[in-house]
Amino acid sequence: MSSTADDVAEFYHQLHLLTKSDLPLPQTLRQLASEHAVASLRTAAVKMSEAAARGGTLAAAMREHPRLFPPFHVRLVEAGEKSGTLPETLFLVARFARMSRMLTRRLLEVLGYPLFVVHLCLVILLFLSAWLVPQFREFLSDLGPDMRFPALTRAVLAAGGFLGRHRAAGAVLYAAFLGFSLWLFAGGRAAQDVLFRLVGRLPGGYGITRAMDSARLCRMWAALLGRATPMPDALAAAGELVMDRALREALRRAAQRAAAGRSIAAELEHVRAVDPLVVMTLKRAPEGELPLEIERLAEVFEYRAALIARSANIIWTTLAVVVMTAAVGLVIMSLFAPLITIIRWMSM
Repeated sequence: MSSTADDVAEFYHQLHLLTKSDLPLPQTLRQLASEHAVASLRTAAVKMSEAAARGGTLAAAMREHPRLFPPFHVRLVEAGEKSGTLPETLFLVARFARMSRMLTRRLLEVLGYPLFVVHLCLVILLFLSAWLVPQFREFLSDLGPDMRFPALTRAVLAAGGFLGRHRAAGAVLYAAFLGFSLWLFAGGRAAQDVLFRLVGRLPGGYGITRAMDSARLCRMWAALLGRATPMPDALAAAGELVMDRALREALRRAAQRAAAGRSIAAELEHVRAVDPLVVMTLKRAPEGELPLEIERLAEVFEYRAALIARSANIIWTTLAVVVMTAAVGLVIMSLFAPLITIIRWMSM
């Protein structure tokens, strides 16, 4: 059984509970390995236990398994070990791993039905091209070379003939597209990254991904500020959760300038991808209330993402249905249009 984002989040949560009991780290990891159901995480826990028994840290052991543990999570765990707050840090990492998975699920729910319609359209077109079009071509060829059919019919027959001659290649391409679609829904970390970028390029999708990035940023930022992390360090760490590369780099530069003494609000005001609500909150909220106010902003952005997602789902579903209806309708019309030509030819 392969690991998913949910499995990794649960791994963090179980590790958090075990580290609270003050068991030695090697024994904690062995205990976790004996109880975990996912083979890849169970194997990783065994190897991490062996590394810890040799005197290594948990972060160093996690760093040996980059496919399971993102670098950002490893850096948080490393900071928790140095500050003596490992159980609390693991709880924080588990929480945000779950939040990231929840946001991914929302994207999948929005994309699921339009993607199903696209697959249905492709299956119908492949069926028509492989079965119905060849029969019509044979029937029309029996009428003799003097018959002239509409351009649309000739184009569809030519396309059907091409697909018929390359049926195996068409089946392989569709199987690859189907495999890609299933991979997107599998829940892996790489699939989440691809899904996020894919949705951001669809009509109306940028608003969803921007709101989700803002929610990620604010959730982590508020949590780190609540643990008395300096503002620039908290912004730099929270910015690592952002999926948009340009925004992530802009946040990193803003954090560096803030560490040099500049105002974070003034720096973020010039970053176009940062929502104005964030800048307004930084300017107006008292310093002691910033964690709570930024946490509230995260809730606002999550709600905004849900609203935009509903609208985008309607747009994508409508477009998918229109495209499917138009494509199938054109094929059927092109095949039955020759009947008019035949009727005219017989009446002459």
